[in-house]
Amino acid sequence: MAGKGRTDVLNCDAENIVALCDVDSAHLGRAAATYPHARPFADWRVMFDQLGRGIDAVTISTPDHAHFLPAYRALKQRKHVFCQKPLTHTLWEARATMNCVAPVIWLRLGCVAGFLLLGNARAAPTGRWSLKVDGPEIHHPAWLEIAESAAGGHTVRYVGRIGSVRDIKPYELGDDALEFSRNEWFGAYEVLHHASRFDGDRVAGTFRRPNGQILSVAGERAPPLDRADPKSWTARRPLFNGRGFEGWVTTKGDDVVRNWRIQDGEVITFAGGGGRLCDLRDRRVRIRLCQR
Repeated sequence: MAGKGRTDVLNCDAENIVALCDVDSAHLGRAAATYPHARPFADWRVMFDQLGRGIDAVTISTPDHAHFLPAYRALKQRKHVFCQKPLTHTLWEARATMNCVAPVIWLRLGCVAGFLLLGNARAAPTGRWSLKVDGPEIHHPAWLEIAESAAGGHTVRYVGRIGSVRDIKPYELGDDALEFSRNEWFGAYEVLHHASRFDGDRVAGTFRRPNGQILSVAGERAPPLDRADPKSWTARRPLFNGRGFEGWVTTKGDDVVRNWRIQDGEVITFAGGGGRLCDLRDRRVRIRLCQR
């Protein structure tokens, strides 16, 4: 937190400085006096372990031989990085750095006469894909969606053999590759690891089951969901009056109140288990109430 490291932080003075790191306690103490609300650390590894999710971006001004490791750790955790030169010392370090730079993450490299912006030349794939999963005695359709998120990054959703659409978290998404793990039901829940690659409108990959069995995955981009606007809308009709369950029954005919109640005008569940599919009588509407 001295020299170039101090000036780099001062240039971010308008931002919310949440952490400071320096092995020199004297330099760290002076910086901590300037930013009393920031947590001081003597080890950047401890800082990432304890505050990783609370950090959006980092500046790195360590000695020249120690730039790569903290920058690589920050990029792997999807953080923006401003790093003084040199970023790396070997081709392996340079390639490893570029392989973990997500399309929405920027790496800014300080230079003597300016700076260099590095990012993936190709953007991550977005869209919807119709998939087919095949294996020994296993054949079923599936569905994948990758969309840009308003908060930055991407949202990945998947519908598998059984169940409804679910957001996939965490995931690894590159310019032509996707990896994630998810639960699937095969008489019991199993954690499947998925890896696939995109080639234009096509995608191919695998699911690996815990027993080592490999399921093949192949598909192509689904056509856009273009819907024409209706010529006219009918009058609004409330589905729920905010007070009672009049007109609602479960598909099995059970009393709705057994599993649901109304609190502050909202329907909530107070029983264990998953959601129940309910019908609203006399209207062509079906709504799924789910426990989340």
